[in-house]
Amino acid sequence: MTEENLRAVLRVDEKTKTFTPIAHNLSAEKAEAKVNELKSKDAQAQVLAQTSRHKGRSVKSCELCKNAAENLSQKAATGLVEEEDTEPAAGSQ
Repeated sequence: MTEENLRAVLRVDEKTKTFTPIAHNLSAEKAEAKVNELKSKDAQAQVLAQTSRHKGRSVKSCELCKNAAENLSQKAATGLVEEEDTEPAAGSQ
């Protein structure tokens, strides 16, 4: 898998319009499976294209994922993010 094909998945809190990273360094197929798993639990998620492999195994301590979640949360607060959008975002992270 090339680094251009890597994806990160962020869960969307519908009430607060905030994003939380839950997975990174996934293939497109695994990212889609993660989104479908969340949908089955009535949770929304967004998939972001990664520009490179994120260091570290833990998504909870990944600065790139935290920054992406913060940026999306700020955009959501100003109405710039589509709630149902789960397509990869170009240039994210």
